[in-house]
Amino acid sequence: MAQSGTDLAEGKVKTYKGETETTSFTAGDTIKVVAAPTATGEAPQKAAARLRGEPGAGQMALYVGNTLVSSQAVDAGADGTYTMTISASDVLTLGGVEPNGGPITLTAKFVGNDNMADGEETATVSITAVAKAERDGEPLGYFYTSGLNAALLDKNNEGAVFTLLKDVTYEEESQGLEIKINCTLDLNGKTIRSKGEYAPALSTYNGTTVTIQGEGTVISEQGRGFYVGGTFTSSGEGYSGVYVRGKLIVTG
Repeated sequence: MAQSGTDLAEGKVKTYKGETETTSFTAGDTIKVVAAPTATGEAPQKAAARLRGEPGAGQMALYVGNTLVSSQAVDAGADGTYTMTISASDVLTLGGVEPNGGPITLTAKFVGNDNMADGEETATVSITAVAKAERDGEPLGYFYTSGLNAALLDKNNEGAVFTLLKDVTYEEESQGLEIKINCTLDLNGKTIRSKGEYAPALSTYNGTTVTIQGEGTVISEQGRGFYVGGTFTSSGEGYSGVYVRGKLIVTG
């Protein structure tokens, strides 16, 4: 039987957060991409050359531009569709694209088999991130609010530079930004704000060396707050502007 062309027309590649179809994600989300290629019944176009490590015949994988970003290629499910998952942070890090801007194009590429030829189609998504981490100029990851807190507790991120990309707001009583590793926090002109009474907006802990750089604001609406730039404020009655449990060095 002659090989057929492959149809991956617009609408045949869809993106989901869980079971909800959407194109809007945060850096902490997992993006699920579902593609449904079908045979055209016509002769295929000539296949493009493939690189080593790319998916094999009958498989599909995700790309940003020409960069493979999905961790592994997938085979078709029982219904003939291909389901691929990737963390939104990996799309940014591996794909070399920035969050909080225009749409990001994901390309689902199908590798031809005996029945159908190579084919590809795109889906566009947006990804929001409040911070990124780098070490020695190499990206470690992008984070949304809860993921940023987890990253600042993770010893694997020792020595990293965390740069805020958007304002960070903590709504819950016991939430603020906690740093328990040796690192640099670049406020990058952004604001860290806590609204609860029981946690400072920004905390560092004994045994850590933390460098805070860049213009920015740290505000607690009810509890202890921290502001880099010469002023330390708290609007909570009976609280100081800065509560230090370890050693604080301020320069500049």
